[in-house]
Amino acid sequence: MISNNHLYGQLPSALQNCSGIHTLDLGGNRFSGNVPAWIGERMPNLLILRLRSNLFHGSIPSQLCTLSALHILDLGENNLSGFIPSCVGNLSGMASEIDSQRYEGELMVLRKGREDLYNSILYLVNSMDLSHNNLSGEVPEGVTNLTRLGTLNLSVNHLTGKIPDNIGSLQGLNT
Repeated sequence: MISNNHLYGQLPSALQNCSGIHTLDLGGNRFSGNVPAWIGERMPNLLILRLRSNLFHGSIPSQLCTLSALHILDLGENNLSGFIPSCVGNLSGMASEIDSQRYEGELMVLRKGREDLYNSILYLVNSMDLSHNNLSGEVPEGVTNLTRLGTLNLSVNHLTGKIPDNIGSLQGLNT
Protein backbone atom coordinates (compact mmCIF):
# COMPACT_ATOMS: atom_id res chain seq x y z
CA MET A 1 0.00 0.00 0.00
CA ILE A 2 1.28 3.42 -0.92
CA SER A 3 -1.95 5.30 -0.42
CA ASN A 4 -2.35 8.87 0.78
CA ASN A 5 0.91 10.29 -0.48
CA HIS A 6 1.79 12.84 -3.14
CA LEU A 7 2.54 10.40 -5.94
CA TYR A 8 1.59 11.44 -9.46
CA GLY A 9 1.77 10.46 -13.11
CA GLN A 10 0.55 7.30 -14.76
CA LEU A 11 0.78 3.97 -12.98
CA PRO A 12 4.17 2.46 -13.76
CA SER A 13 3.85 -0.38 -16.25
CA ALA A 14 6.42 -2.31 -14.18
CA LEU A 15 3.56 -3.05 -11.74
CA GLN A 16 2.39 -5.58 -14.35
CA ASN A 17 5.17 -7.84 -13.11
CA CYS A 18 3.54 -8.04 -9.66
CA SER A 19 1.18 -10.78 -10.76
CA GLY A 20 0.92 -12.37 -7.31
CA ILE A 21 -0.23 -9.21 -5.55
CA HIS A 22 -3.42 -9.44 -3.47
CA THR A 23 -3.98 -5.77 -2.58
CA LEU A 24 -3.38 -2.75 -4.77
CA ASP A 25 -4.14 0.37 -2.74
CA LEU A 26 -2.95 3.53 -4.45
CA GLY A 27 -5.80 5.74 -3.23
CA GLY A 28 -5.35 9.32 -2.15
CA ASN A 29 -2.58 10.23 -4.57
CA ARG A 30 -2.54 12.16 -7.86
CA PHE A 31 -2.18 9.30 -10.33
CA SER A 32 -3.66 10.12 -13.73
CA GLY A 33 -4.38 8.59 -17.11
CA ASN A 34 -6.67 5.67 -17.76
CA VAL A 35 -7.17 2.86 -15.28
CA PRO A 36 -4.84 0.31 -16.89
CA ALA A 37 -6.52 -2.72 -18.45
CA TRP A 38 -3.45 -4.77 -17.48
CA ILE A 39 -4.61 -4.73 -13.85
CA GLY A 40 -7.33 -7.17 -14.88
CA GLU A 41 -5.08 -9.07 -17.23
CA ARG A 42 -1.92 -9.42 -15.14
CA MET A 43 -3.11 -9.46 -11.49
CA PRO A 44 -5.44 -12.47 -11.27
CA ASN A 45 -5.05 -12.87 -7.50
CA LEU A 46 -6.20 -9.37 -6.66
CA LEU A 47 -8.60 -9.27 -3.70
CA ILE A 48 -8.65 -5.50 -3.23
CA LEU A 49 -8.34 -2.74 -5.82
CA ARG A 50 -8.47 0.76 -4.35
CA LEU A 51 -7.66 3.64 -6.69
CA ARG A 52 -9.95 6.12 -4.90
CA SER A 53 -9.22 9.87 -4.89
CA ASN A 54 -6.87 10.16 -7.82
CA LEU A 55 -7.10 11.83 -11.22
CA PHE A 56 -7.94 8.80 -13.38
CA HIS A 57 -10.12 9.45 -16.43
CA GLY A 58 -11.58 7.46 -19.28
CA SER A 59 -13.75 4.42 -18.94
CA ILE A 60 -13.60 1.54 -16.49
CA PRO A 61 -11.80 -1.24 -18.38
CA SER A 62 -13.90 -4.37 -18.82
CA GLN A 63 -10.75 -6.41 -18.10
CA LEU A 64 -11.33 -5.67 -14.41
CA CYS A 65 -14.33 -8.02 -14.63
CA THR A 66 -11.92 -10.97 -14.88
CA LEU A 67 -10.73 -10.42 -11.31
CA SER A 68 -12.73 -13.31 -9.91
CA ALA A 69 -11.32 -13.04 -6.36
CA LEU A 70 -11.90 -9.29 -6.04
CA HIS A 71 -14.15 -8.39 -3.13
CA ILE A 72 -13.35 -4.69 -2.73
CA LEU A 73 -13.39 -2.39 -5.75
CA ASP A 74 -13.03 1.32 -4.98
CA LEU A 75 -12.65 3.67 -7.92
CA GLY A 76 -14.52 6.54 -6.27
CA GLU A 77 -13.54 10.21 -6.54
CA ASN A 78 -11.85 10.17 -9.92
CA ASN A 79 -12.97 11.51 -13.28
CA LEU A 80 -14.07 8.23 -14.85
CA SER A 81 -16.68 8.39 -17.59
CA GLY A 82 -18.66 6.07 -19.81
CA PHE A 83 -20.75 3.12 -18.72
CA ILE A 84 -20.31 0.75 -15.84
CA PRO A 85 -19.14 -2.41 -17.64
CA SER A 86 -22.01 -4.83 -18.18
CA CYS A 87 -19.67 -7.67 -17.14
CA VAL A 88 -19.52 -6.34 -13.58
CA GLY A 89 -21.63 -9.33 -12.53
CA ASN A 90 -18.62 -11.56 -13.25
CA LEU A 91 -16.83 -10.33 -10.11
CA SER A 92 -17.57 -13.61 -8.41
CA GLY A 93 -15.54 -12.72 -5.31
CA MET A 94 -18.47 -10.50 -4.41
CA ALA A 95 -20.92 -13.32 -4.99
CA SER A 96 -19.36 -16.56 -3.77
CA GLU A 97 -19.51 -17.95 -0.30
CA ILE A 98 -16.69 -16.95 1.98
CA ASP A 99 -14.13 -19.71 1.95
CA SER A 100 -12.10 -20.69 4.97
CA GLN A 101 -9.10 -18.78 3.67
CA ARG A 102 -8.67 -15.74 5.85
CA TYR A 103 -5.95 -13.26 5.26
CA GLU A 104 -4.29 -10.47 7.14
CA GLY A 105 -4.77 -6.94 5.95
CA GLU A 106 -5.81 -3.45 6.88
CA LEU A 107 -7.79 -0.98 4.81
CA MET A 108 -9.80 2.20 5.25
CA VAL A 109 -13.17 1.63 3.57
CA LEU A 110 -15.61 4.47 2.94
CA ARG A 111 -18.99 3.27 4.11
CA LYS A 112 -22.10 5.21 5.08
CA GLY A 113 -20.28 8.49 4.54
CA ARG A 114 -17.39 7.74 6.88
CA GLU A 115 -14.12 5.90 6.65
CA ASP A 116 -13.83 2.79 8.77
CA LEU A 117 -10.62 0.87 9.37
CA TYR A 118 -10.96 -2.86 8.77
CA ASN A 119 -8.27 -5.31 9.74
CA SER A 120 -9.11 -8.65 11.33
CA ILE A 121 -12.42 -8.93 9.44
CA LEU A 122 -11.32 -7.31 6.18
CA TYR A 123 -11.84 -10.60 4.35
CA LEU A 124 -15.57 -10.32 5.17
CA VAL A 125 -16.01 -6.90 3.54
CA ASN A 126 -17.58 -6.88 0.06
CA SER A 127 -17.78 -3.41 -1.38
CA MET A 128 -18.02 -1.60 -4.71
CA ASP A 129 -17.60 2.17 -4.75
CA LEU A 130 -17.75 4.00 -8.09
CA SER A 131 -19.07 7.25 -6.61
CA HIS A 132 -18.06 10.80 -7.50
CA ASN A 133 -17.18 10.17 -11.13
CA ASN A 134 -18.87 11.03 -14.43
CA LEU A 135 -20.31 7.59 -15.17
CA SER A 136 -23.45 7.49 -17.31
CA GLY A 137 -25.99 5.01 -18.59
CA GLU A 138 -27.90 2.41 -16.62
CA VAL A 139 -26.86 0.35 -13.64
CA PRO A 140 -26.06 -2.99 -15.30
CA GLU A 141 -28.34 -5.90 -14.46
CA GLY A 142 -25.22 -7.97 -13.65
CA VAL A 143 -24.72 -6.05 -10.42
CA THR A 144 -27.55 -8.16 -8.99
CA ASN A 145 -25.31 -11.25 -9.33
CA LEU A 146 -23.06 -9.87 -6.57
CA THR A 147 -25.08 -11.49 -3.80
CA ARG A 148 -22.48 -10.98 -1.05
CA LEU A 149 -22.15 -7.26 -1.73
CA GLY A 150 -22.54 -5.26 1.48
CA THR A 151 -21.86 -1.77 0.12
CA LEU A 152 -22.70 -0.42 -3.33
CA ASN A 153 -22.02 3.28 -3.83
CA LEU A 154 -22.84 4.72 -7.25
CA SER A 155 -23.75 8.20 -6.03
CA VAL A 156 -22.74 11.50 -7.65
CA ASN A 157 -22.58 10.25 -11.23
CA HIS A 158 -24.85 10.77 -14.23
CA LEU A 159 -26.61 7.40 -14.22
CA THR A 160 -30.01 7.10 -15.89
CA GLY A 161 -32.68 4.47 -16.39
CA LYS A 162 -34.18 2.20 -13.82
CA ILE A 163 -32.76 0.28 -10.92
CA PRO A 164 -32.37 -3.40 -11.93
CA ASP A 165 -35.45 -5.48 -11.14
CA ASN A 166 -33.49 -8.12 -9.22
CA ILE A 167 -31.84 -5.64 -6.83
CA GLY A 168 -33.67 -7.47 -4.02
CA SER A 169 -31.40 -10.49 -4.56
CA LEU A 170 -28.62 -8.49 -2.88
CA GLN A 171 -29.72 -9.64 0.54
CA GLY A 172 -26.44 -8.67 2.20
CA LEU A 173 -26.62 -5.10 0.90
CA ASN A 174 -26.79 -2.66 3.79
CA THR A 175 -25.46 0.51 2.21
